[in-house]
Amino acid sequence: MAPALLSNPHFEAAEEEVTTMSVESMRALLSDCSGCVCCLGYRNLPLEGFEGIGMDGPPARLVSDAAALVCDAVAGMDASAGEPLRILLLS
Repeated sequence: MAPALLSNPHFEAAEEEVTTMSVESMRALLSDCSGCVCCLGYRNLPLEGFEGIGMDGPPARLVSDAAALVCDAVAGMDASAGEPLRILLLS
């Protein structure tokens, strides 16, 4: 990660496992945020290919499930607090 980004007082990095994360814990992460960047990927890809990992098997809906989790978390937040949360989803 870029040093300038890490030294920015308005930036906080959180590495979480979105496949096991609850709506409440996502809401807690987003509670004081004006934006969310969700970068999804696979940590340990086998050298022999993708069979059974995401592309051909679970979690086949990683991106859509992560987006739904963020949306569900935001839906339960107080909208009167200010600007809407901006979401950038990368996969």
